[in-house]
Amino acid sequence: MPQDQSAIDGLKERIENEEEAVARLKKNGPGPFPTAFTCTAEYWLASYDPKAPWIVSRESQDLDAQA
Repeated sequence: MPQDQSAIDGLKERIENEEEAVARLKKNGPGPFPTAFTCTAEYWLASYDPKAPWIVSRESQDLDAQA
């Protein structure tokens, strides 16, 4: 068997395995990834006040993963 045929057979087997894995994922649920997620940021700013040296603000946003 030529080396190229061996490589082709190896790739064919890997593709079949991946197709089987994708079929199992589709069978188990609507999709392997969420359709939305929440992004949260926290900002720490110096206040220059010795009693409260930091001003902390938070921002959160829901985003669509499909966009």
